[in-house]
Amino acid sequence: MFAMSVAMGCFVVVFSISRSSCEFLDNHCLNSITKSGDIMLTGLIDVHYASNECSHLQFYISLCFSLNENYLREMMGMVFSITEINKNSLLMPNITLGYVIYDTCYAISKVIEAGLTIVGSRVKSIRNTNCSSTAGIGPFSSRLSLNLNNMLGLFDIPQVGITSTCKCLSDKKRFPSFVRTVPSDAFQATAIANLVWYFAWHYVGMLSVDDEYGQNGITQVLAETEADGVCIAFHHTLPKVRDKTAYRKLEIVQAKVSVVLLFTTEPDLFPFAEELADRNITGRTWIATEAWVGSLYLKESRFRQTFQGAIGFALQQGNIPGLREFLINLKPEIMISNDGSLDVFLLKLWEVIFNCTWNNENQLTQMCTGQEKLTDVETVFTDTFEIRTTYHIHMAVHAIANALHDLRSCTAGFGPFVNGSCANMSEFSHRQLLYYLRKVRFMNNIGNLVSFDENGDPPAIYEVLNWQPDSTGGLHFQLVGAFDSTAAKDKQLHINTNLVVWNHGGNKIPQSICSDPCKRGTRKILRKGEPFCCFDCIKCKLGEYSNATDSQHCRKCPKYLWSTDQRDSCIIMEEEYIKFPQLLAMTLLAFVSVGCIFTGIVTFIILPNHVLHTIDLDNNTVDVLLLFSLMGCFCSSVTFIGRPTKLTCTARESLACIWLTLVMKCILHKIFQSVSHSQGKDRLYLQGKIIFGIWMTSYCVFSICWCMLGKTRWIICALSYLGLLSVVCFILSLRAQTPSTKTNECKFINFSLSGFILVWLTFIPAYNSTDGKFALATEMFAIIASAYIHLCSIYIPKCYIILRKGIK
Repeated sequence: MFAMSVAMGCFVVVFSISRSSCEFLDNHCLNSITKSGDIMLTGLIDVHYASNECSHLQFYISLCFSLNENYLREMMGMVFSITEINKNSLLMPNITLGYVIYDTCYAISKVIEAGLTIVGSRVKSIRNTNCSSTAGIGPFSSRLSLNLNNMLGLFDIPQVGITSTCKCLSDKKRFPSFVRTVPSDAFQATAIANLVWYFAWHYVGMLSVDDEYGQNGITQVLAETEADGVCIAFHHTLPKVRDKTAYRKLEIVQAKVSVVLLFTTEPDLFPFAEELADRNITGRTWIATEAWVGSLYLKESRFRQTFQGAIGFALQQGNIPGLREFLINLKPEIMISNDGSLDVFLLKLWEVIFNCTWNNENQLTQMCTGQEKLTDVETVFTDTFEIRTTYHIHMAVHAIANALHDLRSCTAGFGPFVNGSCANMSEFSHRQLLYYLRKVRFMNNIGNLVSFDENGDPPAIYEVLNWQPDSTGGLHFQLVGAFDSTAAKDKQLHINTNLVVWNHGGNKIPQSICSDPCKRGTRKILRKGEPFCCFDCIKCKLGEYSNATDSQHCRKCPKYLWSTDQRDSCIIMEEEYIKFPQLLAMTLLAFVSVGCIFTGIVTFIILPNHVLHTIDLDNNTVDVLLLFSLMGCFCSSVTFIGRPTKLTCTARESLACIWLTLVMKCILHKIFQSVSHSQGKDRLYLQGKIIFGIWMTSYCVFSICWCMLGKTRWIICALSYLGLLSVVCFILSLRAQTPSTKTNECKFINFSLSGFILVWLTFIPAYNSTDGKFALATEMFAIIASAYIHLCSIYIPKCYIILRKGIK
């Protein structure tokens, strides 16, 4: 493995000591291209991808494979930018910029190796001359930039980021020598939050890569979206591995959410994207970050169903005049540098683009001649129509060149250093260059001001890209809007929604909600263990209403108003009463009729036999009055049927109360009659007579309740009075019982009073839990049931004895 790494090319820097130029000597195993100059710039660009890193001889070694044509264009873009600056006699006359550009293969080990080379060259130059790297450009990843600046920052060596957007790099205490030409993710987080709010997506899932880029970025996105009231369906971390099998346990890809943010870098997304395609996960709108929104790999046809409709923010694109002509004229034989390193990349590019080989032993593939023309093929290497990263590399090179120009233009006595001194162009320090780099201000070729704030960040200008299907079966990136952090807050984001094509193939904005809004007449009830935007809608109770969507509570209707069937408003109560030919009215009337008939039959059986000794009935008047009272109870309940009038409202509760009171008085008198025939009961009989006298004088003064006074007062007055009567009767009947069943009927009275009390104890909660005609039916049923209980408990035993013995 180590031998293979060496075969990839071993070029790393040790700076020679020369007054006119700096040169590089072969030292470390890194692929690079170099050019000598008076002042050296270092670039770290991922031309290849790296395999999984492994430990060998206590060193991390990464294998570089799979040439990335797009990233090789970035490398050539840096070469072109430096070449153009060297031709500019106004910017840096008589000073030549040199370069060394390393292929770091998107691997930490390569970046650390390059960083050690830069630092090592500086240490050697301290004792001799300023022949060291002036500044570093790159690498592409925030994670790699963090590792690199931890070394370069110790020596104040400026590092200009070109795609490293992690918010953490804005911390000047940790990364004092870092500036960048791309916006911080702090701006991108705000842009994403605005995008979610713009499309009214209230339920969003979030995935972030497990590194500083993903963790710092997603933290701010979560804070800003939740502050806007967005509901987070889930937030999970994608493992930082290059094996798609690691994602098979991630069931989150099947979560029921239609919009998902992917805060990850392009290489880290590839295995997850493969898993999504293999499992045919479609129908979602993916929000992309600038790190992968322009991925050429994911625009292939196999990912079309997965990523169609994706939308996200891309770095601002720009134009580099002359770059395309420079790229299409490249040929291996004319671009050999002083160490021949450029051929390592161009030879491989030729094999990939022209499907040929430089190896004579391979008989199955045609030989490369070097005379092939890049104009004859279509390749992303020469595509400069929408260049973003290349343009930011171009800006990074120009930022350093302008900083050097400002350093050189300093006037002695008016300089920024001690006693107004200026830096010496032939031996300036990295700290002095860093000072000018932070202060640099110049207009780029598209009319934007390039500058850095106190955190080393430029203003944020993003383009909004939408992934749309193309005619070849793949995807293309459509510019649909922009985000500008320098604009007013309400005008920072602009999107032409007519240009957007979503995952369903149309222009209708997809909804992203956990639950549909609760309609008028319902209220929310949250689902246990789920986010706050996941809820069920339940209908308001009778007598309550809600007149707005997504109501948290239902309101009670005012007095004398009632809720509609839809429970969305209150209306004047309709007349609701028990009427014919309703089944309820017919049923209750049937009970009344049977009760009246049964009372008549009992009267017919009992009265002709009242004089006989077998029945304990001393006074015909009490039985007649009791049966008449029971008949009155049955008949008085009929007043509850029909449309209420002033007369019926007055008669309903009052008549029932009067008849029930008479029943209680007759029962009490029967108890006294039983006591009068018992021995040892004189004292109880005397007490009973006294109570009966008081009772008769009180009569039923509290029994009349009008309809308009409501059921509460009726319960308090009438039922309290009846309850007192029944309890007194029950106590007296218990005390009046004797072992003789021949002369004492108190045990039957006990049964009737027990049933009577139970009926009315049950009636109270039942009556309070109902309204309208059902409340009337409950009251009517209680009266009928009370009459039946007294009739059956007291007179059925008597009738049984009479009929059994044939007494006439």
